[in-house]
Amino acid sequence: MVQVDRQVELSVTFYQAAKHSRGTILFCPGLGATQVGFASDAVFFAEQGYDCVTVDLRGFGESSRPPQLTLEQYSLERLALDIIAILDGTKLRTINFVGNSLGGVIGLEIIRLRPNALTSLVTFGTTYQLDIPGWMVSIQNVTSYLLGRKALAYFVAKSSSRHQHTREIVREMFSSFPNDIGRLVSMNVGQYDYRSIAGKWNRPILLLTGDNDRGINQKLAPTLAALSDKPAFHYQMIPNAGHFANLDNPRGFRQALLNFL
Repeated sequence: MVQVDRQVELSVTFYQAAKHSRGTILFCPGLGATQVGFASDAVFFAEQGYDCVTVDLRGFGESSRPPQLTLEQYSLERLALDIIAILDGTKLRTINFVGNSLGGVIGLEIIRLRPNALTSLVTFGTTYQLDIPGWMVSIQNVTSYLLGRKALAYFVAKSSSRHQHTREIVREMFSSFPNDIGRLVSMNVGQYDYRSIAGKWNRPILLLTGDNDRGINQKLAPTLAALSDKPAFHYQMIPNAGHFANLDNPRGFRQALLNFL
């Protein structure tokens, strides 16, 4: 556990490089997911010579939650500051940040707060601009609450992947989904725009997307239009993969990262 402020400890797992370190990869999960979803990737990249770090966001997985739940406690800034606290506390350097969905947005927020904290950014299942009406966010939160954890885990698993092994991992991660925290996060991430920040950042960015991730892919056009001329921006589609591309097609996902890094 790593203390990130006076009230919260994050569950963090470190994987040491099998040979002379080529740098560090920090894997950040999305809303409702945990570091379980990145465990096999961390083992693989440690064998390739990278120190790897996986983390549970505050209130998810094995991480603790603040005693009082407020919107501020689950703002994008707060979530990004938690990751920055890990970097500062462990003296990690040469950080290649890999984020899925909300995890990718947290990476973008880190760039906004501290541009020099990261060496490169990889996102998948992430759009850099989003504008969901407040009433729609409310409906989504009510639906999640009414479904309950078991039904929600089943729904997310089935809708996000066509692969049985991925669905099993997703159900495991979402079986402990905290609706009270999920509601706060959803209220904070319904509207954001990091296109300008990403465009001005002078370090490499890789935007990956699964070819079956329809919910994200239909929202990517504004992001791609804004960043397509950025020299250090790279875009790649992972075949036979959905929102959790690393689980659906680990070989394609890992090869894309190796080529980029």
